[in-house]
Formats: sequence, structure tokens, C-alpha cells
Amino acid sequence: RILKELGFIEVEIASKAEASLLKRSSFDYVVETLADTESFAAILKLVRPQGKIVLKSRQFKPLEVCLKDLVQKEIVLNAVNYGSFPQALELIAGGSLDLESLIGQTYPLSEFEKAFAQSLSSESKKIYFDPRM
Repeated sequence: RILKELGFIEVEIASKAEASLLKRSSFDYVVETLADTESFAAILKLVRPQGKIVLKSRQFKPLEVCLKDLVQKEIVLNAVNYGSFPQALELIAGGSLDLESLIGQTYPLSEFEKAFAQSLSSESKKIYFDPRM
């Protein structure tokens, strides 16, 4: 929902089984939510060359990765860590979170200096970059 509100036109949410039906090398960003060797291999097939994979898995198990696939497509990996997922779901379901108040201004990449300066003044709203601007 938030991605669509920010102007992302094609947002797909797919299970491991559904991922095999999606077009190869067609996504700029893929957010991984449950990493195992099989699903990570599928994610590598989905992301475009020079695309970004956001790793947010809570399963901390070793997995096999073909580095050749990462290197040839020049994939960027971004690992993120947050608090308790069940607690976050409870907050969202309870309606006690005002998600709109978390969204700050969106900047084109060319205005990165302005965006970073703005982000230093307050962390109350997240600053976003939109590469399409």
C-alpha cells in the first residue's frame, strides 16, 4: 500500500510458488521475507541487472548463493533489521499506528544533498528518494 501511494506502479506480492510465474529480470526491487536457498535463487532470477534485493528475513539459517548470479547482474544487497514482527502486526491491526504521519517528503536523486540535510533536522518522518523523479 505504501509503495503504491509513493508512486510505484507495479507492486507484486508473491508466495514462493507464485514467484516462479513472474517474469524474469523484471523487478528493480525485491523484498525477501523468508530466505532459504530455493527462494533466494528465485529472487535472483526476478531482479533486474543492477537491481536491489532487500533482505529482511527472520530465519537465520545458512543458505547457498551462486555468487556468479549476483556479480553478473551487479545486484545490490541491502540487509535490514527491525523489532518484533508480531508486535508490529498487533500495532497495525489495533489501529494505533498512524502510518501516514511516518511518510516524509520524496526527493529526486539529484537532490540528495537537500534530502540528507532535511533528514538530519528530524527523524520523525522518513525521507524518500524516487529515481523516477
